[in-house]
Amino acid sequence: MANKQNEPSSAAGERAGGDGPGIGKTRLLLQSVLGGGDSEALRLHEEVLRTCPGRGHDPSELIELSVKISRGSFSQNRYGAALTWDPSHRTQIAESIYNAAPSPRLRGALRRPEVAAAVVDEGRGAAAPEETPVERELREFAQRQGRFFSALAYDLDARRYKLYLFKHRPSHFLEDVDLLGRGAELPSLSYIRSLEVGIDDLAILVQPLYFKLRFERPPLPPEQTRSTSDSLPARRRPEEILQPDFSPHPLLSPRLLSVEPAQREVITASLRAILGQRALPNDPVVKFVPPPTVDVSGAPRTVTADDFRALPYGVSLNLLDPQHIAHVEDHADSILAVAEAFGCRAAAAAWLARVKPFECFLSYLGIGPDSVTLYYRSTSLRRGRPAPHFLRRGQGSAHGAGEAPQTSPA
Repeated sequence: MANKQNEPSSAAGERAGGDGPGIGKTRLLLQSVLGGGDSEALRLHEEVLRTCPGRGHDPSELIELSVKISRGSFSQNRYGAALTWDPSHRTQIAESIYNAAPSPRLRGALRRPEVAAAVVDEGRGAAAPEETPVERELREFAQRQGRFFSALAYDLDARRYKLYLFKHRPSHFLEDVDLLGRGAELPSLSYIRSLEVGIDDLAILVQPLYFKLRFERPPLPPEQTRSTSDSLPARRRPEEILQPDFSPHPLLSPRLLSVEPAQREVITASLRAILGQRALPNDPVVKFVPPPTVDVSGAPRTVTADDFRALPYGVSLNLLDPQHIAHVEDHADSILAVAEAFGCRAAAAAWLARVKPFECFLSYLGIGPDSVTLYYRSTSLRRGRPAPHFLRRGQGSAHGAGEAPQTSPA
């Protein structure tokens, strides 16, 4: 562990458990949401504490929790963190992935090459089993160094460990990508390459891709143009994502919130209330798993337009407009309405009670075919300095210290 003298003050406090709930107390927040949280569930938090000293961010900026609300299900045992975001961090990615892996099985699969032949049976002399294709893919992903911005996440309800590698330049917007013609290039073109692997069962492995959206409305036709701005592309409003006919790409079918019309009306009205008047501080991001290029027998198959039209996807919106921070407490009624529409109001109410002492704010909104995901943080800091806009009106100064690197994949 890093020397406490070199840590942000709140990080040292986190190690000691702090003096009670409050803004920025991410360890206590995690323990409250995760029901105490065993040591494996907190490994990612510990890795943040280990790596953040000297990087200009308080731990509370780097930890982001989420709840996923879907039919009859309220998943709250989920959190993630930015781990590296500078070229100088590039060689540290694989080590952090290994350290934060939340099960002995994962850590065994991620063992470093120099200890590849070491025992995995707790030192009882058993030889390491032969490496599986999934283990090989997992380690190769962890060893990729081309994208130095990385994040990790746990979904402890679905029992998934999620790895993310970001690419900020050059950015290929989804609207511009020929999904069929450049299908083989999609991983390299993507904004985020991701790998999700089972915490307990390594046979579970998927590799979603994330693309940014231009999210622009085309110019009006000449006969409808009344001003110069009418003849230029315009940024779309965040709430347009809630329209029933919204699609992020001509080849992708409108699919977000494909629920009963009455249910959809309640959900979208609540989400519009959360979105409010804010502008989008960053481009929206689309997540999807590309259609398979081989069939069940392993033989190559041709990917068609129909494969993409049938593809499920999700879209996430960054909510951190400094003028309109969405505090969880202020939007409790909207969150409860969404949960009630999905049939899990009681679970949402219990979660709201758990996070209330930590004065959290919403950082991202994710929308899928049949789910809504809310990402949230508890911090009063931006890049280690006080950020008054993160405080609800009437709050005093908080635990002492952000903008964290913006990650939050859906």
